[in-house]
Amino acid sequence: MTMLDKTVQRSYSRDPYLYAIWREAGSPAEVKDPWFYGYSTTPRSMQLTRSGIGLRSTQAGIAVRSGVDAYGAKLAAVLALRSDVATTDDGFVVVAPQTTFDGAVADARDRVLIGAELLADLVESEL
Repeated sequence: MTMLDKTVQRSYSRDPYLYAIWREAGSPAEVKDPWFYGYSTTPRSMQLTRSGIGLRSTQAGIAVRSGVDAYGAKLAAVLALRSDVATTDDGFVVVAPQTTFDGAVADARDRVLIGAELLADLVESEL
């Protein structure tokens, strides 16, 4: 899903989840304004400018990709305070609890709020 700026899929776009997370968190200046160029099939990550940490919406929740090695311990400390973090091959994911409704899987808790809380915690921790 993308929010296009033009009429073709390879133009500038926004990921609606990442954009909503960024806006819900107050559009912090510590995060690159989440515009993306290219096809919507390419994974898109919102990036914190200082640490290079990236956030991406996945089926399981909000994937967290570590950035600059110097910030790894601080990131681990922030994530250790949460009870909803799982470790994956690519890093960490803040899990969005899910439920089944009429045979379809849906988030049981708003992933935009989950992501905005996480982003606020990362910005507050000066990551």
